[in-house]
Amino acid sequence: DVCSSDLMSDNSYISVEDNGKLQMEGTSSNRITVTGESWEKNTGTSSGPGIELNSSVKSSLKYVDFINSNVDRPWDNWIIISRDGSSLDNISMNGGSNGIILENNSSLTNSKISNLERTALHVHSSTVEGNQIFDVAQNITNNAYVHLYSNAILRSNRIYSTTDVETNFALYLDGSNVLVEKNTVGGATGLHGAVGISLRYNQTITIKNNNIGGFLANVAVHGHDSGSHSYVFTDNNFIGTLSGNQRHVVVYNGGDRTQWHIDNIPDYNQWGSSFDDEEVDFSNNYWGTTSTSLIDDAIQDTDDDETFDVDGYVTYTPINSSASTTAPIQSPSNLTKVSSGSDVILTWGAVSSTDLAGYKLYSKDGETYTLVQDITDETLTSYTVSGGDIETSYVITSYDTDADG
Repeated sequence: DVCSSDLMSDNSYISVEDNGKLQMEGTSSNRITVTGESWEKNTGTSSGPGIELNSSVKSSLKYVDFINSNVDRPWDNWIIISRDGSSLDNISMNGGSNGIILENNSSLTNSKISNLERTALHVHSSTVEGNQIFDVAQNITNNAYVHLYSNAILRSNRIYSTTDVETNFALYLDGSNVLVEKNTVGGATGLHGAVGISLRYNQTITIKNNNIGGFLANVAVHGHDSGSHSYVFTDNNFIGTLSGNQRHVVVYNGGDRTQWHIDNIPDYNQWGSSFDDEEVDFSNNYWGTTSTSLIDDAIQDTDDDETFDVDGYVTYTPINSSASTTAPIQSPSNLTKVSSGSDVILTWGAVSSTDLAGYKLYSKDGETYTLVQDITDETLTSYTVSGGDIETSYVITSYDTDADG
């Protein structure tokens, strides 16, 4: 059992094998902090990971903060590899090269991963639920924040960037029986990368009840050879306002890129299956509108113009007339503050979800959030903080009637 701070010295590692167990458990009020410049298991051909869990007994890491700059061998330095079904809950990971590999029914829940130079997660036959993943892949291009392989579940996570970026893509899906549901990928404001979801191959993947927005292409669809595709893309909400040549869906034919692709999504260059004049079924999704002309403008496929020489076209009817209420509720956008005498007036963009129940306003000091007001009138888009300080940082969230957002 472990419960202390500053556990691992530089150039050290933890390996759990046979019937060993690592139990590293803090509490919400007394978290464990693990720091170090470089944690590495030197094998002659590799210098990672920092912690490898590969035992007949499942380990448990809970309420642990990992602060690391393990970047000497960036391509194979993972901070944690769980091969044995261990659970990671309420951890945070800040800094380093690569984050976590999960295998064999391992789980990552209620955690925060940020500020990595490369990939946040590789997920094989494991579950990732209720996490925040942001500001990763900072020192790499044309790569994914999260890689999902066979039997992976990605549920109720937020994956985003806090600064505008045009490189990399959020989700790489490559395997059978992959489930992606109830996530917010990107956001309604800001630019979160080149591509949100990359569908490169024709596999049994289900993508449903997600919010997707804020990328140059929110979804990139490669081919599925001949016949119909095996993946399902339904009841998702495209969020945010497209600007310039941003698109909700962009079609690629295998790994071919036209001049349009190169000009408008230059940092996405991935291989995939080819098309043979097949259609892509994106019916029963919410596009932010029911206007077919506007939806057509939001899709780049073979029907666009003669210079876009790519087989494959997207069909989208029937259209959902409103956002899925099973998906996470959208966050309010465009929060602004102005002084008014001794008060501060906050305004924000309304959330259009039909199950919106209200908003919560917080003041923010570092990583500490203090509730200012629970606004139960969902029609309001402004609030006056009496005696407020214009220098204070404020954050607004929304919540729905089922508290499932």
